[in-house]
Amino acid sequence: DVLQLGVDEGTILPDALFSERSRETVLSLRIAGSYDIGTAFTGFVGYARTAEPQSGFQRSGEAIGTIRNSAVEGGLRWRIDEGRALASLTAYRISQGNIAIDDPANTPLES
Repeated sequence: DVLQLGVDEGTILPDALFSERSRETVLSLRIAGSYDIGTAFTGFVGYARTAEPQSGFQRSGEAIGTIRNSAVEGGLRWRIDEGRALASLTAYRISQGNIAIDDPANTPLES
């Protein structure tokens, strides 16, 4: 099968829009843990990996892959006044990859 992508008199060929599908299988996960440090403090860490589908095609005609997200967090919780209040200090590192963007070399008909 050949995927036809192109512009025919200013119109995108309709078969190109619906004939290709991403064949990626992605597992999303979240792992977290905490540990009580004495009676007032709890340390915690977490990791998450997710994926988001996106639509569109590359210039080669291949479907655009999924966006890959990952997040790492760590912090400390403090129970104040025998647990009546709670304060948290948390640090995050969040990253994304494989994000589709417009090709700056496209003509107005290709956008």
